[in-house]
Amino acid sequence: MNQVLRMITFNLVFLFGFSLTNLGKNSSTPKDRIKIDSISIRKNWRTRESIIMRELAIHAGDSVRADEIQTAISKIWNMGNFAKVNYSIDTLSDKRLVLNINAQDAFTIMPNFSFTGNKNEYLLTLGVNDNNFLGRNISLALAGSFGTNARYSNISISIPRQLLYRNMTLHGGFMLGEAQNYTYINEVKSSGIAYLQKLATFSIGNPYHTDYYYTFSPNLGISYLSQKTDSALLQTGIPSSGNYKVNYLIVSTSESIGMINHIRNQKDGSMLSAGFGVGIGLNPESPGYVSVGLNGIVAKLLNKVIELDAGFSTSYTTAKLPSLINYLGPGQVKGILSGERSGQSIYSAIVSANFTYLNRDWFAVDQSFFFDIGNAGDVYLNLFKTSPLYSVGSRIRFVIPMIPWLGISFYYAYRGNGKHWYSMDF
Repeated sequence: MNQVLRMITFNLVFLFGFSLTNLGKNSSTPKDRIKIDSISIRKNWRTRESIIMRELAIHAGDSVRADEIQTAISKIWNMGNFAKVNYSIDTLSDKRLVLNINAQDAFTIMPNFSFTGNKNEYLLTLGVNDNNFLGRNISLALAGSFGTNARYSNISISIPRQLLYRNMTLHGGFMLGEAQNYTYINEVKSSGIAYLQKLATFSIGNPYHTDYYYTFSPNLGISYLSQKTDSALLQTGIPSSGNYKVNYLIVSTSESIGMINHIRNQKDGSMLSAGFGVGIGLNPESPGYVSVGLNGIVAKLLNKVIELDAGFSTSYTTAKLPSLINYLGPGQVKGILSGERSGQSIYSAIVSANFTYLNRDWFAVDQSFFFDIGNAGDVYLNLFKTSPLYSVGSRIRFVIPMIPWLGISFYYAYRGNGKHWYSMDF
């Protein structure tokens, strides 16, 4: 729960950086180009043809290079709604060229049934998602979740760039529920905070964002957050670390550089993002705060089997209320309990090697071997002076790409000192 809040709080970012390949550059000769006389879209039984054409960005009469066609195919893949995307070029009897786009829709109306955790800490979610609502690439989700540390329900909707001006995107959501955050001493709960929470969010993606070369295009977000503590929700015998009711208006900005290309269950590329948020207190019990965050990921697809990944995330907040600070959890370091480390500062990193043993339309098997590391505390520089928590392990996953929600993952992690951790995720 607190991780969801932090992600929304840091929803805006100012990113600096580098530029990817500029598709506008062209050092090729005219002979490198071919003229596309017509375009045919095949096999999309659900996605509207206009949505695919908007991402394709190639029109009848255009002269294009082979790499420009491949880039367009990658953009269609990155929508995330297809199990198979490829193309072919046919020559008609009158020598006109037809670009055939084969886009096979996956089943994107998905029951949301997920379970993650073990006997010490778990979260169960039930709901329904449609990542291609009305065939227009609109994402609509309804869900309810409960577990050892949280109970909440939420609704969210995202309007994609294919339906808006240039590359603008819109996102909105509402969440209502309760949560508990605990701190630990020697892996034993020492204190906790329990609270009822309401959260409404709205964000706008900048229309001048581009996929394959950098343009300054920060996103904007605004959220309303209300929290009221309730010690009755805490586990018996655990002292409460606070008693308050707060209301915040959160204004944030964010920016990112780079892009991750998705091909079925695999990915390739790099992305760096940063965010800045301000919490404006709306009542006397709500002291204002500032939050900043930085995230980076690199994925290198060496071939059809092997993928190497690395990621790093860090953030800092001036907030001191126990429901607003950072809690290191199993989503960052596998096998730990949420709150074993906590504070205003946090970082986590992961390095993994992923092996895709089988990758067919109706069945895929992959396995990853990972190393996680993370730490949290109040003073940022001290994060790197104290010993972090870590785990090393493996995940094996069985999934049906045509039905992305139909899959199961099994985890094993070793935390040192004879500590073993097992988990599964539907």
